[in-house]
Amino acid sequence: MNEARDKVAEILGFAPSFGSETIWVWKTTIGEFSLAPKSDGSFIVLIHNLKEGTKSDHVCSGIDDVIEFTIQHNEEVNSMRPDIGRYLRVMLDIKWRAEVVSRIERNDRFNKNKDDPSLYRYESLIPPAVKIETVALQIRRIIESIALASLVANEPLYKKEAENFKKLWRTKEIFNTIEKWNPNFYPKPIETFQGHYQYDDIEGNIKLIEDGFMTRDMCIEVYNKCSAILHSQNPFDDDQDRDYDQFYSQVPDWISQIVQLLNCHVFRLIGSNDFYVVHMADEIVDLANDGRGMSHPFMYSLRLEKLPPEIQAELRGEGR
Repeated sequence: MNEARDKVAEILGFAPSFGSETIWVWKTTIGEFSLAPKSDGSFIVLIHNLKEGTKSDHVCSGIDDVIEFTIQHNEEVNSMRPDIGRYLRVMLDIKWRAEVVSRIERNDRFNKNKDDPSLYRYESLIPPAVKIETVALQIRRIIESIALASLVANEPLYKKEAENFKKLWRTKEIFNTIEKWNPNFYPKPIETFQGHYQYDDIEGNIKLIEDGFMTRDMCIEVYNKCSAILHSQNPFDDDQDRDYDQFYSQVPDWISQIVQLLNCHVFRLIGSNDFYVVHMADEIVDLANDGRGMSHPFMYSLRLEKLPPEIQAELRGEGR
């Protein structure tokens, strides 16, 4: 069995969790896969649709067959749920952009001037201003994605509002317009008590996060700050360097707040009555992983009627 486990990890690119000595489990964007190795070297694969229970089972002759079967099933299901797939791709894009910002910030933190920690010693040919502008661009793109993600089910509307983001002086109005289209457009951060693998009673084991995340109003404020950095190119502005430093000093907090907002959140697509939970940071990699080491977000349906009334009202945006 150890040899088989090693091969699973080698092919998947990550080690699945093990519910027992004979049941191996991993999650993808469309559900949970339970893999039961048999003594003859074959495998029984159970596919659990998180909304409807066990989807199907399939006997595979070996681990290569398991992988091929799983990939085909993922493609089939994702083709039936393109809106969910698009939303998850937006979330993955956000993860990568946040990671780029964090890597730049970590590198600079390690290169701080020992005599004066407030000063950065840049050991790169890239000018500090270019790094900071790169960070500003990524954060701005993240905020655009947060605002637009819930509109992926309506392509013309998505494109229209994406164009409106180019009118930087109307950022607040853009958010207000999106909210009119979809009152539930802004993610609701939650935390779970039982961990990410307990789906049977997830509704009875979540609570809304009250603080520490980037709020809707903060998104607008940070977006405008990023835009100001990207458009402050006046060489005669003596305060330009000081503005860059002030901006950059806030970046770690902003990334932390974005992570807190999206790490585990509830969302609702425009035109849909269904709510979904998305996990961003689980140590789980979708089979479509591109090999760069980033785990893919995954989601499952939330049975709203089983939630406490006060959480239902908050998720629906009632009483605003």
